[in-house]
Amino acid sequence: MTLKGIRRYAPIQPAIEVRAEAKDACLLNIRVFKEAKAKDVPPILFVHALALDGDMWQGVAKAIECAAPSFSGGIYALDCRGHGKSGTAAAEFSTKQFAEDLLSVLEQMEVSSAHIVGCSMGGTIALSFAGHFPFQAASITVIDASIWYGLDAPKNWEKRAQTAVEGGMQALIEFQRPRWFSPGFIDEQTQFVEDCLKIFTSNQISNYVKSCHMLGLADEREIIKNYSGPTMVIVGEEDYATPLSMAEDIALRIPNAKLRVIPQTRHFTPLEAPEIVAEYILELIR
Repeated sequence: MTLKGIRRYAPIQPAIEVRAEAKDACLLNIRVFKEAKAKDVPPILFVHALALDGDMWQGVAKAIECAAPSFSGGIYALDCRGHGKSGTAAAEFSTKQFAEDLLSVLEQMEVSSAHIVGCSMGGTIALSFAGHFPFQAASITVIDASIWYGLDAPKNWEKRAQTAVEGGMQALIEFQRPRWFSPGFIDEQTQFVEDCLKIFTSNQISNYVKSCHMLGLADEREIIKNYSGPTMVIVGEEDYATPLSMAEDIALRIPNAKLRVIPQTRHFTPLEAPEIVAEYILELIR
């Protein structure tokens, strides 16, 4: 099985979608890549990057199904609030609130725990979930993410938010494209990259601003001390948005965490290298 060749961001056949209700009645959209065959097996629940949606995980989900056909848990991807087909509700966003949204999804699925897999913003949310609800995290896989963006984070994220306010989401394209993908991938997968950028630019600016504020204030360093479960930390070798040093910092904070570096990829390894990411997820949950 290979995912090489010309690729598209969204599935050819749209995934089945279901809804869950958050504590504040916000409706959350969940993409069903694979139905559960056994309710007692923790499912995989994917959490996407900033200004994308659950479809960013279609390649990884497909690779997991092909590599581990006997996995009997469900495979799902959440559209975080303010993203994709989910509602917004809250005046402001926080990583704790997003973690609580994940818990609401699990409760309505009637499962006690899940393997949480998050990329970038989704990775920070996975860390928040594991810290706040350690017994509901069967494992966490944190990809191209940070546990804390540093002292200058509020100022840096505010600058990005204001760029969108003043020039629209289009004003961020040239900033994002080389951060997300390696030059070779951009040249080889032109349509795929454009598909991703269309999802990004379709984001509602007010929700993007709230998400930027959330990430500027995100700091999971204390709460993660509550979690000591199975952990995989993955980072692209050329990721300069959340570089190797940030991945190492996460891995050092969680006992026995595994760290994997994927060569020749940047910030979105699940999109550049879905088969390798799937392999590392399966290494952990097996």
